[in-house]
Amino acid sequence: MQRRILTLAAALAFGVTPLRGQAPAQNPAPVTRVLKGRVISEANRTPLIGAEIVLMDYSRLTRTGLSGTFILNVPEGPFRLQIRRIGYLSRAFRFRTRSDTMEVEFTLTPSAVVLDSITVAGKANTMSPRLAEFDRRRRISATGQFLGPDDLAKHQDERLADMLRTLRGLRVVPIGNTLAAVSMRGNSGMNSSNLNCYLAVWVDGIMVSSPGRPYDLELHRIDRTAAIEVYTGPSELPIEFEGPGSSGCGAIVIWTRDR
Repeated sequence: MQRRILTLAAALAFGVTPLRGQAPAQNPAPVTRVLKGRVISEANRTPLIGAEIVLMDYSRLTRTGLSGTFILNVPEGPFRLQIRRIGYLSRAFRFRTRSDTMEVEFTLTPSAVVLDSITVAGKANTMSPRLAEFDRRRRISATGQFLGPDDLAKHQDERLADMLRTLRGLRVVPIGNTLAAVSMRGNSGMNSSNLNCYLAVWVDGIMVSSPGRPYDLELHRIDRTAAIEVYTGPSELPIEFEGPGSSGCGAIVIWTRDR
């Protein structure tokens, strides 16, 4: 009896409350749900084979099969989804899981072939279907900056970093001996370590560098680039270019030439 009293007193002295029969607390395992989907063409409701389904923010991707269907594990709660396929306009969706299994049908709109404007008699060139989304955003955006094939043709002999220096809201700084990174104007100091708002970089619809990380612009040549989009703040970003940490910076979107 005396020993039990001493044990209780020692526990209270160190702020510990003795419990009987209680197992150690464990962190609950993350809950996953299942999304079963089908992707079809809006034009004729035929299934789309090989469409990509991207679970944004989680770097998770799957593709549709012969019947246009797919199965994807998704997190509990809110999440974002992007669906894309060559020849169609990509779409982005916001979801919130409400059951263990969800079944959803998605439709994609065929992308129109856009003709370049011409000022002299000659043969018109068609814009690649993969750039149809670029052209659509260029026509409706009030804040983004867009460089199409005609714009880039004027800078064929320049480096990409030098050309981007001329754009509104951008600042290009050297990193070491070879890297050139882009940040928003307004950051203080010329030392690259003081620049904490590097723009995210997307290449052909895939994020290759997240916000806050410097990216080597010398990896890209202007003569191999078809188009560029620049968004210098988070409020300018279209939903398809939102990603982890995008609340602080904008994005550079690079579209390469068809091979």
